[in-house]
Amino acid sequence: MEQVWAIVQGVGAIVGLLTGLFVLGEQFTRNRPTTAFSVSRYMGTGHPTVHWTIENRSDRPLLVEITDDSRSGYFSLATGSSSEEIFEYIDPGVTTVTVDARQKLALIVLEPPRFDDMDDHAVIYAEVRWRFVPPVLYRGSFRLRQVLEKRDYLAIVAGKSKARKLA
Repeated sequence: MEQVWAIVQGVGAIVGLLTGLFVLGEQFTRNRPTTAFSVSRYMGTGHPTVHWTIENRSDRPLLVEITDDSRSGYFSLATGSSSEEIFEYIDPGVTTVTVDARQKLALIVLEPPRFDDMDDHAVIYAEVRWRFVPPVLYRGSFRLRQVLEKRDYLAIVAGKSKARKLA
């Protein structure tokens, strides 16, 4: 009987430990911003515009730092669609944007340098740094990164859904 009780205690301890780890993990990731690619059709330019949307799920504002150092394999991101706002991101630098609580920020995705020379299976990154205002525990910034293949980007822009054939 004592062996059965020892097994029940061991299982209970493991379940308790896993529950505690889950609660801690959920507390640290619950307010993390989420991202998604989307497209708006023919927004005044005659071409579809690809957006990278960052959603602030917390009750505190975020500071989002957009860095454009024109690295190959990285999308350039602009906050607006005017010529001045887009040319602002062609020059290297850091732009900081505030995203209020429970709000979204739509960044315009611009093709990376040498996009036409890239392989169709090349991976392209969209990346920003973010932090809460005011910080609670950690004062540094966190990285948000999303990956998209070149062929998927072209499919989004063309508005076609390509079903992959299963072999």
